[in-house]
Amino acid sequence: MDKSQQHDIKLIQLGSYVRPEVKEYYGRKWVLNGAKNSYPQYVIDRRIGSPTNGSIIETYCELMYGKGLSVKDSDELYEELSEIFPKREQRKCLNDFVTYGYYFMQLLRSKGTDKKIAKILHLPVEKMGRDKMDANGDINGAWYCDDWTNTNKYKPAFIPEFKGKLDQPLMVKSVVPHQQGQTYFSLPSYVQGLQYAEMEEEISNYCISHILNGLSFGYILNFNNGGNLTPEQKDQVELMIKNKLTGSSNAGKFILSFNDSKDAEVTVVPLEVNDAHSQWEYLTKLSGEKIITAHGAFPALFGLQTSNGFSSNAEELDVQSKLVQDYQIHPKQSFFIDELAELLEFNGLETDLEFIPLRDTYSSTEATEEEEVVDEAVDENEQEEEDVRMA
Repeated sequence: MDKSQQHDIKLIQLGSYVRPEVKEYYGRKWVLNGAKNSYPQYVIDRRIGSPTNGSIIETYCELMYGKGLSVKDSDELYEELSEIFPKREQRKCLNDFVTYGYYFMQLLRSKGTDKKIAKILHLPVEKMGRDKMDANGDINGAWYCDDWTNTNKYKPAFIPEFKGKLDQPLMVKSVVPHQQGQTYFSLPSYVQGLQYAEMEEEISNYCISHILNGLSFGYILNFNNGGNLTPEQKDQVELMIKNKLTGSSNAGKFILSFNDSKDAEVTVVPLEVNDAHSQWEYLTKLSGEKIITAHGAFPALFGLQTSNGFSSNAEELDVQSKLVQDYQIHPKQSFFIDELAELLEFNGLETDLEFIPLRDTYSSTEATEEEEVVDEAVDENEQEEEDVRMA
């Protein structure tokens, strides 16, 4: 081939996100969830950017807190609980638990000689790292930093772990549920749906950009007379385009073609796809369904049409709401109460805690008892009708 007819073609592709690994680094006393503690921020971004994911998490947070914690048969103990662990701090910890799968509580010791817990406060997950495991396999504390991307300016502070003894004025209780393959941090219960939450977010960006770009899926940029450019100049042109055109907001790929045409102008050839709306519809539906599945939720609860054989939509919503409460909300509430009860028992408070549900019918025990009563009444009525017919 004649050298003058050779083309130098480069394809610019978008990168992909990979969940960061949790690693121990030599010379560092702390362990972070991703490089510079990036994974919590990634989870936050997926909550903000994905409407389906964000809606489910918001709903679960409200269901988790319900009408708040209560102490059975003791208003005095309830007031003491509210004083030690204010409601706003309870909400923050529950929010982190639902969003990240783990949370941190800061314990402040009383000033007296009794060494009791005076306050329980929330510590934000995105600002927390964990202490390196010692030779015995124990994690003896956590590290707090306002900005893990700049530890030179914001010095991480060590907080010792509470292990049944309150021997420091300020301590931390790291509530990290056990998960297979995880040592320092646990994953969100919906971790399998995060990539679909990102896809849903990117689809919205992609569609907006596609419209703004004249409904084109990309372009071929022909740099005519580009054969005279040096490799360094071509790399500089590519870098400039990448800096301007990175991410889904640019709706596709750009193919750079450096050729030896004598035309001075740069030509742009759009890449057209005629069935774009079908692709968007399929991917949007797929991502929404996968997110809902990962959360253990149901489509009807979030406004999606379903056909499950129910006689009415109200009946379907009621059944699905109870299932979500029983299998997704109640287990997490019980775990939260157990972790809190340990701290209250340290203060000598023997309390029987429970969350008041937003709806009374959310109580699985009471609902079962009510259903048994109804079933017994129906059976009695049917027996009476049968006796009348036999007579």
